[in-house]
Amino acid sequence: MASLRQKKAATYSYISPQSKPKVSRPSKKDKTWSLKSLKARVDRKQLT
Repeated sequence: MASLRQKKAATYSYISPQSKPKVSRPSKKDKTWSLKSLKARVDRKQLT
C-alpha cells in the first residue's frame, strides 16, 4: 500500500506543476461561464 501511495504522490508532484498553469488560465472564463449559467437559472426560476 505504501508503494502505491508513493507512486501516486510522485505522479501528482510531477503532474501538478504542468497542470496548474493550464488550469489557472481558463479559470476566469469558467467563473464567468458559471456566473452566466447561474443568472440563466435564476431567470428561468423567476419565469416559472
